[in-house]
Amino acid sequence: MPSYARRKVASYRQVQQATTTPGQRLVMCYEAIIRDLEKAKEAFEDTSPNRFADVHNALHHAHQIINELVLALNTDAAPDLCESLAGLYRFWIDQPSDANVQKSPGPITDVLDMVRDLRDTWRQADRAAAIGS
Repeated sequence: MPSYARRKVASYRQVQQATTTPGQRLVMCYEAIIRDLEKAKEAFEDTSPNRFADVHNALHHAHQIINELVLALNTDAAPDLCESLAGLYRFWIDQPSDANVQKSPGPITDVLDMVRDLRDTWRQADRAAAIGS
């Protein structure tokens, strides 16, 4: 992608992030995790010599996003919820890591289903909050 196009995409993303609700930003994070896990799963099924590097890169990016979600938890506001989410996020990191070690996409599927469910729940909650405002 030419540098001009990259700057435009980066500018668009900055505006998008600045004008979204916290719920929408969380949904965007979940969608990025889903994309990364799907890329890793597809790479496992690929036969190219680079497939394990592609798996690693996709899982690494997903881990980075999940780690940011853990850091963003506000334990002062909702300690029980944050404890539950932190445990869930640890699971989301551990399972794909196990898949990478085992060289098997199986554990990724379970996490994908969970991330999709939580994304859909937050999407509904954010829409309900917007209607109620």
